[in-house]
Amino acid sequence: MVNIEFQIEVVGGAQDNPLLDEYEIGFLLETTKHHISQHVQNRLSAHLCDVHGQPPRVVVSGQYDLETEQLDVQYSVDACCNRMVMQSVSLLSR
Repeated sequence: MVNIEFQIEVVGGAQDNPLLDEYEIGFLLETTKHHISQHVQNRLSAHLCDVHGQPPRVVVSGQYDLETEQLDVQYSVDACCNRMVMQSVSLLSR
């Protein structure tokens, strides 16, 4: 199983949208994290390093802007060796 860490911050203000209260924003982010986790697990869950037998670790970082309702996300892959990083990034990119 792939270890996935999320570092998503909320920025901006939802001045004109009373529907985006703290609960709704939390629900939105948890749902998004769930979908991203499913995607990463589907791509990488069976992938272990041929040499070291270790799974990759993925850090998902980004910002959700309340004003524009846009989520900007980046993936970072850590692994036991450079070859494993390259293989994991390739699998995530497909």
